[in-house]
Amino acid sequence: MLHTTGGRSRTYPCQSAAKYPTSGLRRTAMNTEQRFDELKRKYGPVLQFLEDSQARLQAMNIQDDKLMIRAAVSSPDTRDRILAEIEKIDGSLAEVIPDIRVEGQPNMPATGQSTVQTGQTFSKQGERPSNANER
Repeated sequence: MLHTTGGRSRTYPCQSAAKYPTSGLRRTAMNTEQRFDELKRKYGPVLQFLEDSQARLQAMNIQDDKLMIRAAVSSPDTRDRILAEIEKIDGSLAEVIPDIRVEGQPNMPATGQSTVQTGQTFSKQGERPSNANER
């Protein structure tokens, strides 16, 4: 690259293609797509169960290298059966993020999470929230 300042010319080296690859984003996208396809195959029985249960699949994508499945179901029983199907494949949930919600109930995902209200505290990790004034 030729750069001129105050009548003087300087030549700067071109950026090396090996040092600054332009296809890195494409490779990452391909890896994500391959991971998505791999996990869709692995969790195929769960996806079929979702369809058989007439669950409404809202989203499915890769999030933090895991398959995120977001769906709405008509009852807590259906949600529990879907989660049981997921646990048959991967009991540790290491490769999947299930976000299965029961329609008509508050938006609380079925992942063991809970909503903390103002004034609630936790004394130990994993403990359910309690009101500070109940202590």
